Amino acid sequence: MLATDAMRLSGGFFDAPALICYLARGPGAAIRRARTRLPGGGENPVALIRVPRERMVGHGIASSLVHEVGHQAAALLSLVESLRPALLAHQQRVGQRARAAWASWQLWISEIVADLWSVARLGIGSTLGLVGVVSLPRWFVFRPSGADPHPIPWIRVQISCALGNALYPDRQWDQLAELWSQLYPQQDRNVGRQILEQSQAAGCTAIVVTVDQQAPFYERTQQNRNLGGNPRRAARGSAEAPPLKGPGLYRVSTGRLWYTWQYLDEIRTIIKVPMLVKGILTADDARLCLEHGVDGIIVSNHGGRSMDYGPSTLEVLPEIVAAVNGRIPVITDSGYRRGTDILKALALGADAVMLGRTTRWALGAFGAPGVQRLLEMLQQELVDAATAAGRATLASIDASIVKTRFP
Repeated sequence: MLATDAMRLSGGFFDAPALICYLARGPGAAIRRARTRLPGGGENPVALIRVPRERMVGHGIASSLVHEVGHQAAALLSLVESLRPALLAHQQRVGQRARAAWASWQLWISEIVADLWSVARLGIGSTLGLVGVVSLPRWFVFRPSGADPHPIPWIRVQISCALGNALYPDRQWDQLAELWSQLYPQQDRNVGRQILEQSQAAGCTAIVVTVDQQAPFYERTQQNRNLGGNPRRAARGSAEAPPLKGPGLYRVSTGRLWYTWQYLDEIRTIIKVPMLVKGILTADDARLCLEHGVDGIIVSNHGGRSMDYGPSTLEVLPEIVAAVNGRIPVITDSGYRRGTDILKALALGADAVMLGRTTRWALGAFGAPGVQRLLEMLQQELVDAATAAGRATLASIDASIVKTRFP
């Protein structure tokens, strides 16, 4: 019924075909057949929509169906074919730098039109569109391949937000479209300046400078080798690697051993948006962040994969919160897997909790709807835990509900 309703279009522009929707095993996008022929040569009287089981999560079934209906309707209206000449003409009028962007529109136009149909009918985009990835970190970057007809997820969020704002104006679209940009310190100052200027020109509303994992980068590789693992060898026919020297003898990357706190002072003059520092694990470093004009701290141990036996972020969170004393926001990540973990962090003073690996597991298992469902589960777990602790609001969550010192 949903697919049939979404296919209806007043004005007599086309005769909507009967729809047959079916589930299929295995991953992959749904399949559309708008103008197929029967074996005898006649037109197929029905349109088939295949929905993979991976999309049977949360809102995924609705957004998938309406997105695929959008493909059907676009084919019946010849929308994509009519838009391509206009895109090509615009591509030829713009400068060389913008030409590549418009070439991507040429590649993605079929998916964008289907997303428009979904946003117009449901208020949400396709499974890989607006709602499907809106709760992923919006600074999380997916690299385009140059050949995929599907826009990369964070670009799809931007497109879906623009479509939604045009159809249903509301400030929520601007909030959903906000992007943060992560920066690893660049020893070449010109390269660093270029990255920062491009990020801000693209509309990023914050810059996150990652300063953790400076040296002990290959600890588990070292352990594997020491326990009898085979060392990496040069591939057949490749040149021999140059001999290691200095820190390289210990597989320590020198690319992150050069910067000091003065680096923040240098880039602060370039950054016109809030600047956060990620990787803080001590109160002393938190105070230095304040001295060097940082606008927010992310308490992080790089997901616990930088060095074994380093402190967990929950262990050090209270001392960092006390050092900051409310002057700037304190965010935390690394190892948060349940709603109860989030409750503990909020109780110990964090202003927000970031999720990384957990969302990627969900993305790998069930695609974007899996991420959405995971976040719904974590939110429910947080609400249940806060209710059990007698806390009806976020503001009422405090350190009295957790115990940090044990005999």
